[in-house]
Amino acid sequence: MAFLLACVPARAIVLNPPVFLSGGLAASFSHTVSVPIDVVKTRIQSDPVKHANGALACAATIVAEEGPAVLLAGGTSTLLGYFLQGSLKYGLYDAFKPELAGALPSDAPKIAVLLLAGVSAEAIASLVLCPLEALRIRAVCDASYAQLPLPVGLARILRSGDAFGGLVPIWLKMCPYTALQLSTYELTRASTEQLLPGGGGLSGQLGCAVVAAVVASLGSQPGDALLSAVNQRAEEGFEMSDGASLARPSLLDVAGELGATGLFRGTGARLLQMLIIVVVQLVANDFFRELSGARSVGR
Repeated sequence: MAFLLACVPARAIVLNPPVFLSGGLAASFSHTVSVPIDVVKTRIQSDPVKHANGALACAATIVAEEGPAVLLAGGTSTLLGYFLQGSLKYGLYDAFKPELAGALPSDAPKIAVLLLAGVSAEAIASLVLCPLEALRIRAVCDASYAQLPLPVGLARILRSGDAFGGLVPIWLKMCPYTALQLSTYELTRASTEQLLPGGGGLSGQLGCAVVAAVVASLGSQPGDALLSAVNQRAEEGFEMSDGASLARPSLLDVAGELGATGLFRGTGARLLQMLIIVVVQLVANDFFRELSGARSVGR
């Protein structure tokens, strides 16, 4: 992937500012409106015994014990983190597609180009998102972070040395999520444009976004569970009762501890969250792109 991009001179990559801005606005809006669902999903993943009765029971418990305001925990880091991530994700995805198409063999399927473009764009976008996502998870799971202003909480995360401790799991979560979301939406939108008058209008657009949401959610669920587990363990620390430090478990150790059941714990809450996020995000992104004069996805 990196080799393919390196084969193309940097000056040949065309960056379209309206696409970056549209993606940032759409991603920050869609992720922020779903913050309460994300809080519930993260609590289920971090304390499965306490919240074993599902998303609705978990939400009721949180509100009863801590008040409704906790359902907005991590909202500011989500807003900023996903504005930056969305800008890079959509902007670089569009920029990389023609370059990868030229670098790959001429008979390479279009899906290969789209998936590689999505993975490449997200690998960069996640570098910016990682410390802010760590802050969001801490704000949900640790009361000492929940009330901190964004600059203070982010500085604390950066000083802790764990700001990028979740980078590999965030790549495992976000790279398949972005690649599957954008490629599925682009291909289905292009198909509806060919098969239905006007691409099926809003109904066709929403249908394509729902398909993209389901595919992206299921494909990135194991990485999401790993990310929550890694950040939770980083916050808890690893010390023995005599004060001696324990070695941090590897990603494989965490995955083995979670098992297949743990890796897909919270799937229902996350699927609901992804349906809201992806559908709102893709529709909003198309709206902002058309407003700014850029072509909408799949056209």
